[in-house]
Amino acid sequence: MGIFNVAYFYGTVEEVYFGKIKAELKEEKVAYFPLAQICSIELDHFSHLIVSGTLGEIKEVLELALRYDKSIGIVPMPKQKELMKTFELSSKLSESVVEALIVSEEKIDVLFSNDEIVLQEVVIGDAPPLDQFDTALKNKSLFGRIKLFFHTMAKVKELHHTKMKLTDAKNNEIKFSAVGLVGVEYNNATFASKLISKQINSSDGKLSLVILAPISMVQYMGYLFNSLVSRWTPKRLPKSVGYLRSSALKIESGRPLTVLIDSDLKQETPVQLKVQEKVLALSVGEKFWEKQSQETNGKDSIKIDHLPSDEESATYLSKSIPFFSPASEPKIFSLLFA
Repeated sequence: MGIFNVAYFYGTVEEVYFGKIKAELKEEKVAYFPLAQICSIELDHFSHLIVSGTLGEIKEVLELALRYDKSIGIVPMPKQKELMKTFELSSKLSESVVEALIVSEEKIDVLFSNDEIVLQEVVIGDAPPLDQFDTALKNKSLFGRIKLFFHTMAKVKELHHTKMKLTDAKNNEIKFSAVGLVGVEYNNATFASKLISKQINSSDGKLSLVILAPISMVQYMGYLFNSLVSRWTPKRLPKSVGYLRSSALKIESGRPLTVLIDSDLKQETPVQLKVQEKVLALSVGEKFWEKQSQETNGKDSIKIDHLPSDEESATYLSKSIPFFSPASEPKIFSLLFA
């Protein structure tokens, strides 16, 4: 394949599976290193890196690739379906090994949350189902999807608003109340990214933040039903959802909110999200590039005018989200599927 001097770092990988990876690479000039040796390897001797392991272990090697400006590929584990979906990596081992060996000619952006790499999403507060991958619906029957809908509705009943203040890259302050936020950099088939797929480009230096801020249960019920049961994605943002796009966002909240990075690493608000533009030469599947929006123009954008922002609404919604909002009661059915 013409790739030489490859350093393969492996973390938590089943021995039998790793043996299969080595068999696929037997014709290549590859040196294998356990992740524990990462700090002792002279990377100047290698032109390309490959990594397998948990998301946390993969990020360790990605940080190394960024520091030394090295190209890198990922051979995912069979259970890492979301990682495969994010970067369009093949689920077939032979194909994923070939993909990992191909040096990317284009670099992509990398999103950070308080200096921690975000590969899939960063979730601030609670944002069901925006923080879920649509793989949650894979192979589910209609009954299974309806069951998931009611399970998610039960979660929504427990949500309440928090006052938020966001400061963008130009020091503009944006205030509103919301129950949760989801930040993404790549079009990764989460429910959040599906809503804004036409605004996502992995090389434009911008992150996307989707804001969940329902003012009533009824208002959000329609979106939940359509997304979880009908598997339909709205062509415009639901009334309970807002959107921000910027190269950096400082997020502060009226009370401390949990910050989850890739469903694992926990932080707490305040949190700083920022993008490093075109810094990582990551080997990805061909479909990854096909999914990049061509409609982005490099400008920041904001769509939050419909979200609650006054003091009275924020205080009222901080206690609980009512089933009906006062203004919506006469228009229940029109709002249900808005």
